[in-house]
Amino acid sequence: YGVNLLKSLPSRSVFFAEGDEDYFPLYYLQNVEKKRADVIMIPAFILFEDWGVENIRRQYPDLGLWDPAAWAGWLIRSSNRYNPIHRMTMAASQIMDKNRDRFPIGFSYFNGAFHRYYLSSYPSLLFRKSGVVLEMDSAQTAKGPWLDPSNLRFRNLFDCPSNGHPSLEGIWNVYQKVGFSP
Repeated sequence: YGVNLLKSLPSRSVFFAEGDEDYFPLYYLQNVEKKRADVIMIPAFILFEDWGVENIRRQYPDLGLWDPAAWAGWLIRSSNRYNPIHRMTMAASQIMDKNRDRFPIGFSYFNGAFHRYYLSSYPSLLFRKSGVVLEMDSAQTAKGPWLDPSNLRFRNLFDCPSNGHPSLEGIWNVYQKVGFSP
């Protein structure tokens, strides 16, 4: 599944990873096997915390995130409560607004923080399927190419008894959404 995620993302992508199934394989593939270092993976859940936003801001300065101290001042002046949902929504909004036309932006099918707190606020956003990810419709992704599910790697998907474990239901659902059936 992790290999298919990386195959599905265009060069120089920003990818909002929604769950363990997304980010643990990518941590391994990028940090151990040194594959696809061009993909910026953002585990959406860490944007709920100051340390997480600061980590993304420090690790990827080109994304243009504000300093969390500046957010606190803005939220106090605007009478908003400074809570994890506001923090996540603001961070995702900044990344999307500043980078949508600079980098391809993708996200997984899992209904996680990015889906709940960013995408649900913008129901008119357009996206298209590319392999096992969804890509935002923008100037960077308009040209394609999009990965057809027939190009995904399914080797041993059904051979391994652990693949039937209930904890993998989310991954099975992703493959069903992209049109793969056993």
